[in-house]
Amino acid sequence: MIGDLLGTQKSLRSIWIPDIILYNNAAQQYLNEMTTAGVVYDGNISLSMAGIFKSSCALDVRFYPFDFQNCLMKFASWAYDGTKIDIWSDSDSDDQSKYMISTEWTLRHVRAVKNSVIYSCCSEPYPFIDVHLLLERKPLFFIIFLCLPCVMISMLVLLGFYMSSDSGEKVTLGITSLLSTTVFLMLVSEHLPPTADALPLIGIYYGVTIFIVSLQTAFTVLTVINF
Repeated sequence: MIGDLLGTQKSLRSIWIPDIILYNNAAQQYLNEMTTAGVVYDGNISLSMAGIFKSSCALDVRFYPFDFQNCLMKFASWAYDGTKIDIWSDSDSDDQSKYMISTEWTLRHVRAVKNSVIYSCCSEPYPFIDVHLLLERKPLFFIIFLCLPCVMISMLVLLGFYMSSDSGEKVTLGITSLLSTTVFLMLVSEHLPPTADALPLIGIYYGVTIFIVSLQTAFTVLTVINF
């Protein structure tokens, strides 16, 4: 300590920074242009760096848009083992004090757990932090613009069965319903990530609706031709 000076701010270029990275990252960007480190007289250094992280996450879209997603983010040193760098989390669960509200997702639960692994190449443990995120999708937008139109189209299809078979409007209604359902199915597929693990129920519903409308329209056309 020099006089009343307990600490100072130093540029990141003048100190060593540990190589803590996100292991399962898709892309990351540290916003450290204006970041400085707080250096205290006893040798402790505090550093808060902002960053944008994009991590891969296995999605379960079966109940889309009423789905929950469990995502894992793994942070660890890339080059140093536990004898040289040790990492831990100050808060292990549900610390959302700095969470910024999302327009599409609700953060239901967050938990940070410290673990370590010993690789076959080395005898030293390598510590890492697993951050578990439980996310809930906000469904209101998708209910209004994807689910509700499909229900309305299905009701029109049911009303079409009460129309006379020799009515030309019945064929027109079937073709219009078929095209409308196909368009909304394409909209659903654009909002969903491509995955082969599970098909969304809303996609199956659209597919079944298209199949029923196609059969109805085909049989109506055959009836008009033959009778």
